[in-house]
Amino acid sequence: MKILNGKEAFEAMMAGKKILCRAIGELLEFNDLEKFPATIFATPGYEFCYQS
Repeated sequence: MKILNGKEAFEAMMAGKKILCRAIGELLEFNDLEKFPATIFATPGYEFCYQS
């Protein structure tokens, strides 16, 4: 699994890829972006991945 930063995740999402997110050090599982605010891509402390 490749971990993405906010910029990479936003660009991938705009290209039509399904992206998941989690808070660094708090959540074990990645969740749908719908569970996070729209500012998540510019907020430190989160990591992203592609949904497989």
